[in-house]
Amino acid sequence: MIASVSTALKLLKQLASTPNIGLSELARITQTNKSRTFRMLCSLVEEGLVQQDTQGRYHLGYQALMIGQAACKQISLVQVSEPIIRQIASQFDENFQIRIRDGEQTMQIYAHRSTQPLQVVSQMGNRRLLGMGAAGKVLLAWMSADEAEHLNPTLKADYHQLTDVRQNGFAESFGEITKGVGATAVPLFEHKTCVACLSASVPLVRLDEVYHQALRKALLNAKDDISSLLSR
Repeated sequence: MIASVSTALKLLKQLASTPNIGLSELARITQTNKSRTFRMLCSLVEEGLVQQDTQGRYHLGYQALMIGQAACKQISLVQVSEPIIRQIASQFDENFQIRIRDGEQTMQIYAHRSTQPLQVVSQMGNRRLLGMGAAGKVLLAWMSADEAEHLNPTLKADYHQLTDVRQNGFAESFGEITKGVGATAVPLFEHKTCVACLSASVPLVRLDEVYHQALRKALLNAKDDISSLLSR
């Protein structure tokens, strides 16, 4: 890949997950020379892909928003999943997310927000290490054995400990990422390959056993419906 293109993409990805960040911090996180980072940001600002606020911090611009909206309309995973997620959300007014695997991380690419006063807020584009939380466990568990061989030793060990997740067809976490929050995640398949996962995040204060079981069943049904449409 052309070096300048690679740098621009690296900066855009970082701003997607950590907006409102200064030049020095952005250069440090992306391990990019500060002067090169500044020049690249100037070009991205000119194109409307990045904006700078009055404090000198950077965030994605309106052109990035337009590209993101176009991507949502063009990516079959989001197109197929969104109506089904909205249907679940009409019954369970919670936060639902789609995450994909990106190397040894997971990244959130879609979110349906709850309308309840007490809700779990998650940032689009945020990244976590594989194996973290319910979604991270799902995306790690359904990697192929060949893919898992290339993981770092810690993740490789975790992969072999997730047999129960693969057998159950879902993963759950309770307060692992955020205290007081529970999550359930299911894999989404395209022709028998796990391409993403769908998860629900719920404040533990309303996650009683009956509600929890009903939500888990709805997610498993959604997994089947979405996977069937993706595999057509």
